[in-house]
Amino acid sequence: MKNITCKNILLIIKREFKTRVMKKYFIITTLLVPLLFGGLMILPAILTTMSGDKQRIAVVDDSHLFEGKLADNKSLYFITDNTQLEELKKTYKSKNYTGILYIPAIDINNPNGITYYSENQLGLQTKQSISSKLEDILRKVRIKSAGYDTKIIEKLDEGISITDKVLGEEEKQGNSGLASILGYISGFLIYIVLIFYGTSVMKGVAEEKTNRIIEVIISTVKPIELLMGKIIGIGLVGLTQFFIWFVLMLSINMILGLVFADEILQYQNTMMQGNDLSQMHIDSDEMGKMLTQVTQANWALIIPSFFFFFFMGYLLYAAMFAAVGSMVNEDSDTQSFTMPVILPIIFSIFIMMRAIEQPNSGLAVFGSIFPLTSPVVMLARIPFGIPSWQIVVSMISLIIGFIFMTWVASKIYRTGILMYGKKITFKEVIKWLKY
Repeated sequence: MKNITCKNILLIIKREFKTRVMKKYFIITTLLVPLLFGGLMILPAILTTMSGDKQRIAVVDDSHLFEGKLADNKSLYFITDNTQLEELKKTYKSKNYTGILYIPAIDINNPNGITYYSENQLGLQTKQSISSKLEDILRKVRIKSAGYDTKIIEKLDEGISITDKVLGEEEKQGNSGLASILGYISGFLIYIVLIFYGTSVMKGVAEEKTNRIIEVIISTVKPIELLMGKIIGIGLVGLTQFFIWFVLMLSINMILGLVFADEILQYQNTMMQGNDLSQMHIDSDEMGKMLTQVTQANWALIIPSFFFFFFMGYLLYAAMFAAVGSMVNEDSDTQSFTMPVILPIIFSIFIMMRAIEQPNSGLAVFGSIFPLTSPVVMLARIPFGIPSWQIVVSMISLIIGFIFMTWVASKIYRTGILMYGKKITFKEVIKWLKY
């Protein structure tokens, strides 16, 4: 039997890469996914600005507390009308009003009786917007009637922003918000990759086995060579697709941002008008701090770590999925064998969420070092500035885990890939590992 050769592995890698990137499915998904995400980002702004849904609301204010104080926004216009309510109910449509907002002579401490009249049901978002405007005005009236200065009260409502400092050789400023966002994005991205491309390996192996192509291939190369070539080849397809997605998404978002700049600006103004201005000020301050600290994030560590855990995590699980693909003869058998492989990935997500809340807890540290969960959990912890030794231990552990899992998968693969027409059990798989 011939020794394992890199030449054979490289030939299989080339075959897997070439056949998959030339498929219509790969080309279509590579082009459509960035367009879809770009559309989802710009569509709300376009729909909001192009909808033209403007509501003119007649305000009959018998309390005289809200006259001239209801501010208009992009879709709501408030017009004070001194016509008697009963008469206005008959003529409001001829005056081009959408509805009538009637405010009786209310008690400011018990404001009952405010009613909206129209032939059409008031939308939930519109109702909440009107209620919010009335509540803000009434709050200021109550404060003034109590003899307090509204500006002083607003100062009392100002929030508190906590700046966290990470102690070490150098005291440095941290940002849990930014770290959480990076953790979620990278963690879920790896989760999707493991599921999507891992199952691609499994389906590829299963198809070759079903079509008996594997019998021809296995006569010229060793099973371990075929296994490694297939895993690495499909992994390179994934990296290529992610790189193209990144470039296309960046380009599409820049182009859409320039083409629809006015629509985006109008949409942002509309959203701001529908919110409390003081809260928007606080949120914009926090956002400004976060954007400033994006440039201060340790990208020199985050980016290489992402690619390492992306590729090594994929290799680890791809070996397991390939072993599953070699065992199944029918699609109905797939579910029972894939569940033990998918469960650690699911557990990784739960540990990741806990790690983002408490990045230095015992569960978070264990999850970031254990090979089956480290690709997801460690990427969620790295933005929080964890000790370097934990990252090194996690990487070594993942490499050892990959080597061990590849050895296990190869023993299953070399036997299962040539077995047809027989339902394989876990007990039988354990016997294969002993030989």
